[in-house]
Amino acid sequence: FNVPKSGNYHLLLGVCDPSVHNAHISGQMVAMSSYGHLPGSISGMLPFMKIMAVLFSVLLFVWIYRCCSFRKELMSVHLLIFVMLIALIADCVGQVWSLSLFNKNGAYNYSVTVLSLVVSSFTRALARCIALALVLG
Repeated sequence: FNVPKSGNYHLLLGVCDPSVHNAHISGQMVAMSSYGHLPGSISGMLPFMKIMAVLFSVLLFVWIYRCCSFRKELMSVHLLIFVMLIALIADCVGQVWSLSLFNKNGAYNYSVTVLSLVVSSFTRALARCIALALVLG
């Protein structure tokens, strides 16, 4: 059944034969929007994470250029920021990959999702360590 427009739809099943007792009905219903399998609450994450990956990549190239321009004044914190930008790009790419596979197939790919979660956790931990290092001096 092709859904002509978005909205609420109700599935109703009726059995009119009074002689039927203890009937067991099984089946599956898959709902997919015209944008794919992603639910509406996270459908905006896919284009957002793509844009963030591009923006972090541009920022990384600007950072590399600035670091090369001032290579005599570099400190270790500049290297940490460089690693942080790479981790942020990897995090965005991992999330885009995971969300794209879910949007295409309707189910999460276990290995890609675990890899995305590990990279995301590493990125958050690295960000906290850098913030702590900067605060402590």
